[in-house]
Amino acid sequence: AFIGPDDDGNFVAGVLRALERGEPVRAADDLVVSPTYVRDLAHLSLDLLIDGERGLWHLANRGAVTWAELAQRAADIAGLDASLVLPVPARELGYRAERPRYSALGSERATIMPTLDDALERCLAARGARHASRRSDVAALTAAATAAEFSTGTE
Repeated sequence: AFIGPDDDGNFVAGVLRALERGEPVRAADDLVVSPTYVRDLAHLSLDLLIDGERGLWHLANRGAVTWAELAQRAADIAGLDASLVLPVPARELGYRAERPRYSALGSERATIMPTLDDALERCLAARGARHASRRSDVAALTAAATAAEFSTGTE
């Protein structure tokens, strides 16, 4: 499970959009995953490459959660109503294929990834900054268009 502020299609982004609209979100409370912040994964992968490390590395932010717990944590960090997250068994979600009950990754070689909570906080802060930037871009374009209308109309 990947999370990142630049991907509006990931689970956390979808949960936050629904909660921002005040809509309830159903999430599996019996499937355990280890979500990974894409920026952490990219940085650590590059570090391992630069350091000349070899072999198989299982890289994920530290912490295993159910999908429902992930949604609730994201809601809490974002200041949204976590009570709108409805924990349900996976069988009630209509998945086309059965999901493994436990698919969390861990590394026996090193504990070098930040915790999931730390990653979620940074991810949501970056998401907020990205959305604020988009809003200011729209406002600037609207102001420029309005100014162009007025200058065209007065000439």
